[in-house]
Amino acid sequence: MVHENEPAWAKFIDGPYLFGEAAHCFRDLDQTAEIERFANESANGARRQGRARRGALSEAALSIAELQRTDVEGAATRAAHVVDLASSVNSSRTIETVRDLQRRMKPYAEVYEVQRFNAHAADLLGLAA
Repeated sequence: MVHENEPAWAKFIDGPYLFGEAAHCFRDLDQTAEIERFANESANGARRQGRARRGALSEAALSIAELQRTDVEGAATRAAHVVDLASSVNSSRTIETVRDLQRRMKPYAEVYEVQRFNAHAADLLGLAA
């Protein structure tokens, strides 16, 4: 619900935003099930609203949850989707999120999907340099 007298800086604070920030808190606590619960809510809301930045951040949390469940291929495939979303916005936070995903996937550098993600991310990060 948007109020007429709501300040402009607060208009983006809504359900998808709050669910996404909760997902990142649970990411930091290594609580995989809660990451998935809140990040899915956020990603679904972001998709409905056409908010690529919020979607990228929430999809990144889901990628990390997949990595925690040792689904490296799934995590890398989702991370490539994060790059697609991040490519459509101008956001330092999404750039840092892609870098974080690269750091987390470094131990799996031999996995084909991780290599594809890294190549895709390199294109985005080259533009952001």
